[in-house]
Amino acid sequence: MSKEGQYICTKIGGFRLAFDVTCVSEIIKPDTSPYRIEHSDGETATINYSGQKIPVIYLSDIIHGDRERYITSYRALITSWQGRRAAIVVDSADEIIRIAAGDVKSPTEIVADIDIAPLEGMINIDEDKIHIVSVEKIFNLARVT
Repeated sequence: MSKEGQYICTKIGGFRLAFDVTCVSEIIKPDTSPYRIEHSDGETATINYSGQKIPVIYLSDIIHGDRERYITSYRALITSWQGRRAAIVVDSADEIIRIAAGDVKSPTEIVADIDIAPLEGMINIDEDKIHIVSVEKIFNLARVT
């Protein structure tokens, strides 16, 4: 289950997703200098970040199973987990929220048109449902090494 702390809220399609801020080092706009996404084949993409090529993960592929690429107003979260690093592409990153552990519902309580495998839980803030994403699960699903 997710821990109490601060989370960065992002969007994919109509869904709001939150990432633990301790896993995110920077938010960038891909395909602007000096960050260019390179596609070496139909499946693999990398981005040059601080002199290193790191894998790009399109979050929509994981949670929707889409091969949809968002062309306008997208962002990439530079994320790290246990020595691994990747750029996770989302539609937008818009705010930081504070989550108390007792506010989080189990992923099994989530009823939505998304894959719950990368999720740790969900919270309600006002009328918004915000899904909490596990960077570890995303890295494992995307096979980031």
